[in-house]
Amino acid sequence: MEQYESISFTLNYVDNTKKLKKQVEIKDDTKHKKILESIIDNKSDLEKYAVSMSGEDLGGTTIPLESVVTTVKTSGEGGISVNSDYVVVTNEILAPAFNEFMAWKRRKGVSIELVTIEDIKANYTGDNISGINDDAGKLRQFLADAYDSGNGIKYALLGGDNNIVPIRYSHYKENTTDDNYIIPSDLYFSDFDGDWKVDSDILYGEPSDNINYNPEIYVGRVMVTTSKEVNNWTSKILQYELNPGNGNYSYLKRAFYTQADHLQSYITGGQARYIAKKFYSVFNDTLIWSEMYNGVPDYNSAEIPDSPTGRDVISRINNYNYGFISWFAHGAPIGVAVGTKWNNGEKNGIPQNEEHSKWNVATIDNYDALYGYQYAEETDNGLDDLTNIEYPAINYSIACETMPFDDFGTAVGARNMGESYTCMNIGGGPSYIGNTRYGWVGTSYRLFDEFVGIITSGISYNIGVAEATSKQTFGSGYYEKYIKLSHNLIGCPETEMWTAIPSKFTSASVSESGSNVTVNTGGVSGSTICIMSATDNGSSYYQVMPNVSSYTFTSVPKPYLVTITKHNYIPYLKDPDNIYIQNETIYSEKYIYGKYFYAGENVTTSKPQGPAIIKNGSNVVFDAANDVYLEGGFEVEKGGSFEVK
Repeated sequence: MEQYESISFTLNYVDNTKKLKKQVEIKDDTKHKKILESIIDNKSDLEKYAVSMSGEDLGGTTIPLESVVTTVKTSGEGGISVNSDYVVVTNEILAPAFNEFMAWKRRKGVSIELVTIEDIKANYTGDNISGINDDAGKLRQFLADAYDSGNGIKYALLGGDNNIVPIRYSHYKENTTDDNYIIPSDLYFSDFDGDWKVDSDILYGEPSDNINYNPEIYVGRVMVTTSKEVNNWTSKILQYELNPGNGNYSYLKRAFYTQADHLQSYITGGQARYIAKKFYSVFNDTLIWSEMYNGVPDYNSAEIPDSPTGRDVISRINNYNYGFISWFAHGAPIGVAVGTKWNNGEKNGIPQNEEHSKWNVATIDNYDALYGYQYAEETDNGLDDLTNIEYPAINYSIACETMPFDDFGTAVGARNMGESYTCMNIGGGPSYIGNTRYGWVGTSYRLFDEFVGIITSGISYNIGVAEATSKQTFGSGYYEKYIKLSHNLIGCPETEMWTAIPSKFTSASVSESGSNVTVNTGGVSGSTICIMSATDNGSSYYQVMPNVSSYTFTSVPKPYLVTITKHNYIPYLKDPDNIYIQNETIYSEKYIYGKYFYAGENVTTSKPQGPAIIKNGSNVVFDAANDVYLEGGFEVEKGGSFEVK
């Protein structure tokens, strides 16, 4: 070993004229400061270089009218105005289907807007950061502008598969034509510093380019193709965030892992056991299923293992319910292997390609018989066989290629594991975190370990934040960078993972004094209280107070909604007793909560008489706890949409 007493460095600076970088901003409470502190060494200098966002750090946020409407209007040639924490991007056809999801996020205190991909394409020419003028470049530039201006977005949800919302490939080898190294990655849409076109060719995101793995915003994607799939996914989000287990919350502390092949032998006890121990403070009731042959664990068995079969795995989830599920396995877009002959069908490293030599959990029941030569024919082994409707679970997978954004490796008409788990079916869960291309046996579980550390340390409980931050604290070697591109989130990046049995706001109260409304959490400190006008999506009144136990809101118009949230607490919701829709013509999109609804030309004396008309092109939902009364003078024009939930 050689020792040097001193060392000199020479720094050569290159002027980057493509983007003027902003100082780091501390935008809200201590959450983002904690994230920054977790990934830098000079923690004491953070305040010196930070730009304080006055008003947001110090108290409540009052959102102006234009920031809470569903569809955003263009701000003029070359840009779209956004002034919220969260933006949803989807197409014009699917946009109305996201109303329920957005209504809930807005109600819990997350300002949110929707922008159509059609508007983005019409208002942008491309990615000014990297000089890429295509649809994906237009989307990146829009998101960068939304981050740099207005309220400054923190979250983005890309609502659609690659046929609806563009994707970006990273070419992980120079000049490669190998599809396994042409990686679809939503990192492109979350980082606004990296130059994906340094060498000016059409193979973007090559090693010679300047990918930045530290994102500015947190991005998730839902690979929906129809309104029904949006509704399927939304129902899982609402069940998970509002009422997991329909009051039987204990399942949230249970985790189920499968491990197969050399993933169960790579380290002592297997990789699943390694992660389960790290995650024990959250999931203290854990089941790990390994390959078993002749009654003992055997990852390299001479015949197909006795257990588990894919059917066994699906049955176990349905009968016992888990808050967290993970596959430590070899995978493909249509399935993950849970038991294989030899080591993933290889004997002494030589592929055997034997027919029916693998048990697997499939995208759809019996997909293996249709598309998989090596998969054993079995029934009831598909994700569409899951019946855990009231018990949605987060799924984190390290298996290869289980959620390609581009239909890679699937037959015509086939769908992948991530799609099936989140949006194709009513079972499964709201989030699937997995690979669009390869996972690596010796690397992927270590990224998982970083994810676990973010959650268990309390740096962040938001799934998208934990996924992105885990990459920042991860290594920078060849395989690490590959995984940072390949591993992505299907789901809402703002959704928080439950880390304890939820409590309730059992003593919360709401009281009025004139137009003032006092909300008391019942002594639960550190809560967030949101109060908003009920009939216009919060357009006329919307205020959020973080980190309080009680607060008095002034000049609150009736009717209004009250929501109290805190990590590991079931949200407290107070809806208006009566909603009256009278003498009103609705041209836009509205999602209205209430106990009783009355709509017509003469349903209340508190408003002037006149018809209630839902116009062509509008979309209105009454989310009623009790009854809805539609009386004379209520009209839905042809082309208008009206729904009672």
